[in-house]
Amino acid sequence: MEKLTYHIGDEEIMRILEAARKVPSTEKAATKLQTEQFKTWLNADKIPGDVFKLLQLNKAGDDLLANPQFKYWGKYVEDLNLKPVNNGRQVSIIDALRDNFADDVLVKMILAGMKVPATKNMAQRMEIELFKGWIVNGKTPDVIFMYLNLHKAEESVFQSPLWSMYTNFLEEYNKLIPTRQTTMISAFARNYDKEALAKLLVAAKKVPSTEKLATKLQTDQIQRWLDNKDSPNGIFKALRLDDVAEDVLTSPLFNTWTTYLDAFNAKFPSEKVSMIDTFRASFDNKSLAKMLITAQEIPTMEKLATKLQADQLQRWLANKDSPEDIFRALVLDDAVDDVLSNPLLNTWASYLEDFNAKFPRSKVSMVDTFREFFGDKTLVKMLIAAKKVASTKKIASDLETSLINKWIHAKKIPAVVSKLLGADDGSVKLLRTYTAKYMKTYGS
Repeated sequence: MEKLTYHIGDEEIMRILEAARKVPSTEKAATKLQTEQFKTWLNADKIPGDVFKLLQLNKAGDDLLANPQFKYWGKYVEDLNLKPVNNGRQVSIIDALRDNFADDVLVKMILAGMKVPATKNMAQRMEIELFKGWIVNGKTPDVIFMYLNLHKAEESVFQSPLWSMYTNFLEEYNKLIPTRQTTMISAFARNYDKEALAKLLVAAKKVPSTEKLATKLQTDQIQRWLDNKDSPNGIFKALRLDDVAEDVLTSPLFNTWTTYLDAFNAKFPSEKVSMIDTFRASFDNKSLAKMLITAQEIPTMEKLATKLQADQLQRWLANKDSPEDIFRALVLDDAVDDVLSNPLLNTWASYLEDFNAKFPRSKVSMVDTFREFFGDKTLVKMLIAAKKVASTKKIASDLETSLINKWIHAKKIPAVVSKLLGADDGSVKLLRTYTAKYMKTYGS
């Protein structure tokens, strides 16, 4: 075989043998001759990279591991390393492969090889050697996370075929460099913002196959925030919950935030943060009140929303905000035509009642507030219209009675009141009612 090699060269011999191996009648002889050729190379300490090219494996592509010649080449590398003369200069299969393929190509080869039982063992061996090469070159798990493009996978990251490779590398890295232990959450935290990562984990928890891992990572994420002593208000904004207003309580990220809020308050009891104060820092009074009203209609949110509404009223009371100021803050002063049907009126009415109970010397009546913001003429028109609607008839009638009493107390003569009213049936009826009460109180 050595003489033949001398005369026609390695490349020509391999071309002839490869052709012969494809013919059933010459396959056995060709395989035997190839084995002898390998022995010749072994005796000559032929570089594995050169043998790799002679076998044309550099042209095999992603299916390299399934190529029959690759098995022979792998055996050649093993035999070369077993020679006593090579004890001090062992050859790595992956190093030889890296002379011919970029790492991203090798990654594809390994993934393809993992799927085939016949090549799985070799793929696993190549993976470990590739990892060791990365570690020797100073590659950290965070760097490999990006290299494998897992930072772009977002909510499908756990379904990515590269995910298992990353987790295997992380395990190998921590095993080989125990003094620089790295966590999975650190790679996520460096490559995803808080909102994106939280969303990713919430989605992954809904998938049975990733629920356990996502739950652990969510715990790690919260612990990371605690270690950094991130404020609940800051995390609220980082999760962009301050952008969703009315939907905040039903946002998938809300549970993540409340879990952190509880953990923060437990760890830093002297710096406790309340949920309502965070909401007040992020939403104006109107937006917050509307949000709570909407949430009260959702069975699962009703209890929390009711508590938060009570907390909101308590904050107003603590600040001694006047009912007029809150009326304005809820923008009820701009809703003259539908103020009585506005859901925010109930919030304001609850506060008015609490305010009057706590500050009896500063009592404010609903009708006085309406008169202050709308004036009697506009108020009368509003009440007449509201009495025609079943849902607002009672409150409109009560306010009308209060308004009449105010006029009586002010001794407004019917002629003056008449100028405030129109000529419609409702106005005529109101004037008749007022005139009768005025006459009864003051006579003719």
